[in-house]
Amino acid sequence: MLRTLKIYMLPILMLVLITGSTVSGQTRIRFAKGKTSARITGSIAANGQKSFVARANRGQKVRVNWTSGNGRVYECETDSGGTGWDNIMDHTGDFTIDMCNTGRATTFVLIVSIR
Repeated sequence: MLRTLKIYMLPILMLVLITGSTVSGQTRIRFAKGKTSARITGSIAANGQKSFVARANRGQKVRVNWTSGNGRVYECETDSGGTGWDNIMDHTGDFTIDMCNTGRATTFVLIVSIR
C-alpha cells in the first residue's frame, strides 16, 4: 500500500516542482508610488525568454510596448512580430508578459502602463 502511494505521489510532486520553477522565474513589475507606468531594461539570451508579472484592476487599460537591440524580441503569446499591445482588464489580478528572443543575445526595453 505504501509503495502504491509513493508511485501516485511522484507525478504530483513533479508537477508541483515544475509549476513552482515557472512561477519563480517571473520578475514582478512594481510601479513607483503615484506612477502609472514602469520601464524595465535588461538583456535576453540568444533564443531566450524572460517572464514578467504585474497586477491590474478590472476595467483598467494595460499598454505594453517593447524595443530591442536586434529587433527580434516579441511577446511570446501574440507572436505578432509587433512592438506592443493594449488591453482592457476583464478581471482584477495578475497578468503575465513573456518576452521571447528569436535572434542573438540582445538588450531590451519593456514599458508597461496601467491607467
